[in-house]
Amino acid sequence: MLSFGVVVACNNILALRAFNTFLSNYLLFNKPLFFERFLINKAKPWLYSKALKEFKELEIEVKKETVNVALNDCPAGMFAVLYLANQNIPVMDAQELFSSISATELEFVKLQKPKTNEAYK
Repeated sequence: MLSFGVVVACNNILALRAFNTFLSNYLLFNKPLFFERFLINKAKPWLYSKALKEFKELEIEVKKETVNVALNDCPAGMFAVLYLANQNIPVMDAQELFSSISATELEFVKLQKPKTNEAYK
């Protein structure tokens, strides 16, 4: 069973990851004005620190309570965040955290919805 605080923390981390992706794509594919680039570059350190703070708080909360949830009971992204928080993986920076969440989420999506008609030759 998940507490409301754990669910909110997972969703906050996933939202920060999505916002980081949006900002990176905006800088890459759009032609932002100087002022927009300045604001984005000022916002990224705040976003990174907020994500690390949320993840550390989530790790503490997951260690305090027993989290029993199956992969099919919640979205793969939330399961990935909970899995990483439960594994005691040392996270150095937020970009590493975001990439770990993405890679783990992809693996869990593959487990949730396997393709039955694939054959290996």
